[in-house]
Amino acid sequence: MSGKSNDGKTVTSNGEKVYTQEDLAKVLSKAKLYKTLYEEADKQVNLLNERLKTCTDNNLMLANDILDRIITLENEHTTYRTEQAVLKERMSLVVEQLDMEKSQWKDTADKLQHHLEGSKSGTANSLQDQQHAEDNKGVSSFVVGGLHGLRKLYNAPKLDPAQLIRNVLYDIWVPCKNVKISIADKTANEARDRQKARAMIITMQTGQQKKETIQKFKRYLLHWGIEETSVEDYFPSQLLPRAKQLRKHAADLKKAGRIHGYRVLNVQGAVVLQTCKEGEEYVSMDDSQIDLGGLQHQVAD
Repeated sequence: MSGKSNDGKTVTSNGEKVYTQEDLAKVLSKAKLYKTLYEEADKQVNLLNERLKTCTDNNLMLANDILDRIITLENEHTTYRTEQAVLKERMSLVVEQLDMEKSQWKDTADKLQHHLEGSKSGTANSLQDQQHAEDNKGVSSFVVGGLHGLRKLYNAPKLDPAQLIRNVLYDIWVPCKNVKISIADKTANEARDRQKARAMIITMQTGQQKKETIQKFKRYLLHWGIEETSVEDYFPSQLLPRAKQLRKHAADLKKAGRIHGYRVLNVQGAVVLQTCKEGEEYVSMDDSQIDLGGLQHQVAD
């Protein structure tokens, strides 16, 4: 026998529950609903995960872009500071040179005024002072010739010759504060055209500074392979003929194969010829060795 229980389910005589078709349909309907809800929830979760991944990727790209921009700005700032420091140093050098040239022009004008207004004795004293200054200048000065070689190096065909020399001194780490730079060309001075200058006189404070600067200058020219530019000691007018003679005859000795190299120096106001053989150090030649007439005769032999 069977009957209905209080909860509406069919109950057999032995007490077992039996579900009707209606009950099964309800259960199946709920199962389908739960499955649909689960699939929809899973779809929403997947969609959220995709959006989260996209958002994360976008944020990462944005962060990388910001980082790259920061690095770029830092590099640009460093470059700007470096260029600013270089420009400041260059401007300082220009101002120093202008002040120096202004002082030189003032000294020249003062000397000229003194010369015009002075008496004969005063004029004689002035000439003696100028000669003394010329002698001292020779001890601590040197000449750079063939400026076109430096112009090609710096690609500066119109640059003022004094600034051209300052550029080299700056590159070889020689302070320009107390360095005097003047035009050596008589032609350029007479024409009052600085661009025509082919050689410049550089005057240091001491002979030792001159020696060290000449060595650095020559190494710099050798490094860049600039053969058109020369660096030599400066000789005042009364020593110049002797220096030219020694250069000529030393060149003759070299041509004859008797020496490997030579240089003519201004040593404490005296013209000194130094020669060397290949692989050996330079040695000074004494007066007996540099008798010009004798040397000419020997070379001719």
